[in-house]
Amino acid sequence: MEETISGRGNQLKEFLVGMEVFGKDARFDPRTDPIVRVQARRLRARLARYYSEEGQADEIVIDLPKGGYAPVIKRVEAAVPRRLVTAALVSRNTIVVLPFAITAGTRIRTISAEGSGRK
Repeated sequence: MEETISGRGNQLKEFLVGMEVFGKDARFDPRTDPIVRVQARRLRARLARYYSEEGQADEIVIDLPKGGYAPVIKRVEAAVPRRLVTAALVSRNTIVVLPFAITAGTRIRTISAEGSGRK
């Protein structure tokens, strides 16, 4: 981000990222050590997941286009938040299963679509 904001994003090459970010020395060979490509792919996936879920309404979007290591920062015009999956499900006839804890000596009652029973 710092290099892109400073106007040096075009200088972000795999070798430089390997040395500066991952602490590789001058013997680093990106052809045999895929660390930069692997981590860039993971970052792209995480950014995509973030902006498709909790970051839907963000005014600024950061992208890391394939084939490079310089992030692209975009301002989104009037982002309209999409309806969350949970909100869509609540509007239908659904049930929600929340986390629960079982402690020793507790009687457990199970309920199924066919009826109820005791354990």
